[in-house]
Amino acid sequence: MFNLAQVKYANDTFWYYTSAGLLLPLTFAAMHKLLRPLNYEKYPSESDFPLTKADMVLRAYTITGMFSYILDLCLRYASGTLVDQGCSVGFTMHHVVALVIMGVTLTIKYLPAAVAMPWSMHAYLITFPQVTLLNYVYLAMVAAAIYQIYQNPFKYMPKYRNCLLYTSDAADDLLCVDLGGRRIIKKKKYFML
Repeated sequence: MFNLAQVKYANDTFWYYTSAGLLLPLTFAAMHKLLRPLNYEKYPSESDFPLTKADMVLRAYTITGMFSYILDLCLRYASGTLVDQGCSVGFTMHHVVALVIMGVTLTIKYLPAAVAMPWSMHAYLITFPQVTLLNYVYLAMVAAAIYQIYQNPFKYMPKYRNCLLYTSDAADDLLCVDLGGRRIIKKKKYFML
């Protein structure tokens, strides 16, 4: 038999260290996409976009996030805390929406800076939960992402608007201040320092 609290702690720790470990690669991937955007006119359709190394880093973060979110939802269900109070409901909804959208993003070959920047910032939020200023930077990136996704060529590509749903849904998490890393820091300050 296993202890739900121990498994939840292990999952939270996994998500924290995954975010911390991918922090620099995600930052470089996002900066690469921002500073060297794809010349979209060169490709006749979305399916012709290349799959870059930066996209592979973003996929790694997406896949580990999906694993962590699925396990977290299962643990919340098993412990009866899936929808027990206000923030828990929002957090559960975020996980469900994020899982659907993460699955869609895995079908997209090229992820633009509009998607990469907020995702890399999400890793910063989890790694450095005590830095409140990062929340505002994250929200600014979400606003910039919304603007970019509604510009050419993305405004005619529905899959990219789905990525935007995940990004804006993740911003809702800030209201409950429960972004994975925050839970770990509160529980194990002695370990983190």
